[in-house]
Amino acid sequence: YAAVKRALGGNVPPFVRIERPTADQRFSWRLPASLSVLTYDTDGVEPTVTWTSDRDGVVGTGRSVSVATLSVGTHVLTATAASEGQSASATVTVHVDNSAPV
Repeated sequence: YAAVKRALGGNVPPFVRIERPTADQRFSWRLPASLSVLTYDTDGVEPTVTWTSDRDGVVGTGRSVSVATLSVGTHVLTATAASEGQSASATVTVHVDNSAPV
């Protein structure tokens, strides 16, 4: 670990793992989707997190967000954690459906 840290100039990227949503989870259009991520930085600095969708662009910031603006279709959501000039990302694919009311 120390050798890797030195090779990166003394700063390693933060750790990031998406906890919600799960892979291939389905959401109903216009209802909030809960997004949350586990992240930490070995330097003790709290990373900033930005959530993006390959369909809709930036959809929120923070480790835990509720998003009601995802468009209908399949999305690749990316959580990017940034800290002290380093960043790391995690992705998950989800589906937003426009189901007929019953």
